[in-house]
This record gives sequence, C-alpha cells and structure tokens, in this order.
Amino acid sequence: VRVLPDTGAKATIQKTVVDQLLFAPIFNPLFVGYLYLLEGRSDQIVDFLKNDWFSVTVSNWKLWGPAQAINFMFVPARFQVLFANCTAVAWNCFLSWKSHRNEAHEPPAEVAEVASE
Repeated sequence: VRVLPDTGAKATIQKTVVDQLLFAPIFNPLFVGYLYLLEGRSDQIVDFLKNDWFSVTVSNWKLWGPAQAINFMFVPARFQVLFANCTAVAWNCFLSWKSHRNEAHEPPAEVAEVASE
C-alpha cells in the first residue's frame, strides 16, 4: 500500500519532506555509529553526535532533498530505487570521509621504508 501514491509537485514535496524529516536524522547517526562500533571506536559515537550530527544532517538535506525531489518527480517508479542507490554511493562515501577526517593517516611501515630509501 502506497502512503503517498500521487505524482505531481505537491506529492513530490510531501514525499521529499517525509523522507528527509523521518529518515535522514535517524539513518546518519546509525550509519556512523555502526561504522565506529565496527572499527572499535565506540567511545567516539557520542562526540560525533554532539559535534557533527547537525552538520551532517544539513549536508544530507543539501544532497538528498534535491535528489529525492528529482527522483519522485521525474524518475519512473521502476528506476527510483536505482537512482536512490546511485545517490547513496556518493552519500556513503561522504559519511565515511566525514567520520575519518580527523584521523592522522600514516602509511604502513612497508610503504614508509620504501619511501625513505
């Protein structure tokens, strides 16, 4: 059963607002929290929520708001999941970058040895 089955501009706005207000604020912290948990950095989850949640959510709205509006308005229903998945690849790369941006990246010892020779 489709909750918002219409296709015009009004339905597009409704679908986009529902998607962004219900999904985005929940998915992003879950994604980063799960990532930190898998990486053994669970102690950083609260810091992410305090320091980065809002900026990540705003970035999410900047990408996903227009993307979902385009998706709901112009993409045929049979291709909407594909369109969203392609957008998700870019978004998940951004989330991964955002969650690792403060780390010091040092090359593995083998690479450092070769570079110093």
